[in-house]
This record gives sequence, C-alpha cells and structure tokens, in this order.
Amino acid sequence: MVWGVVDLFPKAVYNQPAYPIMLFTWSVTEVIRYSFYAWNVVDEVPYPLVWLRYSTFWVLYPIGVGAELWTMKNALPEAYAWHPAYAAFIVAVMVGYIPGMLAPSRVC
Repeated sequence: MVWGVVDLFPKAVYNQPAYPIMLFTWSVTEVIRYSFYAWNVVDEVPYPLVWLRYSTFWVLYPIGVGAELWTMKNALPEAYAWHPAYAAFIVAVMVGYIPGMLAPSRVC
C-alpha cells in the first residue's frame, strides 16, 4: 500500500481525506499494539490496555481498510496514466481486500 500506491502516486493521494484517515487508524492501532507488547514483556498487561487491544480492532480495522481502499481508488487515474496494467493490478488488490477483510473476524 505504502510503496505501491502512496509513494508512486503522491499527488493523487496526499490531498485526499482518505490519506490522513488511513494514517490515523494505522497510528492508533500501532501505538496500542506495541504498548501491549511492551507491557507483555515487562510484566502483566493492564486490563485497560488489553481491552483497547482487542476492542478498538472492531472499529479501527474497517475504518482503516475503507481508507486504504479509498486511497487506492484515488490513485487509479494516475496509475492508469502511468501504466494501464498497474491500474488493473491495483483493482485486483482492491477486490482481494474483500475476502481478506473477512478472514481476521474468523480468527478473533
């Protein structure tokens, strides 16, 4: 996502609302995840952090996936101008998000 879309087509994505939403969801998720890992190594993880780790997923995951798909959609015109096959590849990745998004819900 970062290299294949954002780095290649920054003009198409930087000024769109999907980009900061995507970064925000990624950032919040990572802060919670790595705080959880750090506490797990040092001692017992505080319950509020455990709750955040496993509860915010249900909100942040669909928002993050939606923002990623929106970002890819915003990059499609520029990707098509760069190479039509690459735009088709991005569309294929977007279609692959559908079954991929459902897989984590079976694990949890």
